[in-house]
Amino acid sequence: MSQINSSSQARQQVASASQDEALDWFLKLQADPENAGLKEAFVEWKDSHPDNESRYLEVLLLWDNVNRVDEAAVQMPQAQEAMNVSVTRRRASKPYYWLGASLCCLLLFLIAFVPGSVLLPLSNADYVTASGEQGMHVLEDGSRLYLSGGTAVDAEITADARSLTLLRGEAFFEVAKDSLRPFRVIAGETLTTAVGTAFNISLSESQVTVTLTEGIVDSGTDSERIRMAVGQELQFRNGRADVQIGSARYWPAWKRGTVSVEDMPVGELVTLLNRHYSAVIRSVDPRLLDARVSGILPLDDLPTTLEMLHQILDIKHLNLSDSLVLLHR
Repeated sequence: MSQINSSSQARQQVASASQDEALDWFLKLQADPENAGLKEAFVEWKDSHPDNESRYLEVLLLWDNVNRVDEAAVQMPQAQEAMNVSVTRRRASKPYYWLGASLCCLLLFLIAFVPGSVLLPLSNADYVTASGEQGMHVLEDGSRLYLSGGTAVDAEITADARSLTLLRGEAFFEVAKDSLRPFRVIAGETLTTAVGTAFNISLSESQVTVTLTEGIVDSGTDSERIRMAVGQELQFRNGRADVQIGSARYWPAWKRGTVSVEDMPVGELVTLLNRHYSAVIRSVDPRLLDARVSGILPLDDLPTTLEMLHQILDIKHLNLSDSLVLLHR
């Protein structure tokens, strides 16, 4: 038992030392942010032990909370400000303000530049949903358009033609029958044509996926057209088409609150999650960009999704706030 206690105490001491080092690095970098040599030394320290990066992220979270507490202390009534304790707090708040401002700049940097895009609204699109939002629209011809999170669609319905363009995201189409006006959907380099049917199209950075749940459609590029049957899934990637067995269910997976990914890069998965959750999700570890994920993840339960990523790829996460989640190892 004494050996176990000694081992536990040793681990606690190592963790405490790592936390102290992380705090020391944070203060050094805030004091001299332009020092290239200091930055190189920090990267060397961060990579020297698997836990160092996690400890540093914990320090960022700690300073974020301290800054919030300090702002509340400064907003005390004037009667209390006359007291010595209040004066002490006000004096102590100056470095906290400086550190808080630095942290805000860091968070803005993470949102703007760390891989995993924030979905900016496409204000010119006819139908748009924000991240974490879904929408349904009845088109002029009676067709129904269902939009997943972070999706944008342009539509042109005239007396002679029905043409839609999936600009971003994923959408499900319930097409009203009209043999004189085929229903056409453009997504990336692909064109899907139907008369009266139901199908889903997903557009990502690397591929277009068409899943047919009712009727018949022709889908493909200018050089290759494929007639699909119910339950088939057509994937277009790198100019090549691959037909697979898709979902036999009528509603697409995202309408049921799940997503099936196969050998998907983490960077692309982060973009997908940013469409379905209102929180901004970022990968702050370059080692994650080449990692790949396969499996079925929930799209309506972020804590479970993050836990599954931890189980699948040992991806850890840090909630800097309700609206910002950082992924790391």
